[in-house]
Amino acid sequence: MSQRLRLLILLYLALGSLSLSVWVVAQRENETAQAIARPAKIHPDYCNAVLPPNIAPANFQIDEKGVEYAVTIHSTHDSPIEIHSKEPGIIISPQRWKKLLAANRGEKLKFDILVKDENGNWTQFETIENTIANEEIDPYLVYRKINLCIQWRYMGIFQRNLETYDESAVLHNRSFSTACFNCHTFMNNDPGHMVLQVRSGEFGTPMLLVDGDS
Repeated sequence: MSQRLRLLILLYLALGSLSLSVWVVAQRENETAQAIARPAKIHPDYCNAVLPPNIAPANFQIDEKGVEYAVTIHSTHDSPIEIHSKEPGIIISPQRWKKLLAANRGEKLKFDILVKDENGNWTQFETIENTIANEEIDPYLVYRKINLCIQWRYMGIFQRNLETYDESAVLHNRSFSTACFNCHTFMNNDPGHMVLQVRSGEFGTPMLLVDGDS
């Protein structure tokens, strides 16, 4: 047992924690992990991406066969985020993610990934690096969504909060006897001024104009 690991265990005992932190587990496993000269396969493929500091957590799936997964997300400042999971789907705490990105605008954001196979052997992959932008992204994205299989019936204009990924309907075609909506447009990216074309057998082809609160 290394001196570093012994000190970590003593610290854990001194603090009276109910369980070892993921960081301690990852450090312990890292001492016997076999390094591999490539990054882990993940999707979405967050690699060399630029992430706005107000973006929602970049949850991802590890596409490497294993029975346990250890992930450490870290940057220059503030405490790292440690995740230890039996499943390949990595869910990041929104509060800790927001805090880490806010403290590291313009810095690198690194993902260290370890995977344990069914024989109990850990593999440590090359660190995945992204960059945290200095500038924030506009908080909402608006889009048309169509329920399409063989032919469409329901569609709507939806907005998604990019800081939380919460989705809500702006306008649904159930309000227009399942009419068709054309793609929408905003004037100078101003959400208070939007034009939308409707095609309906009952209502004809009205042009909807959103002008401020009217």
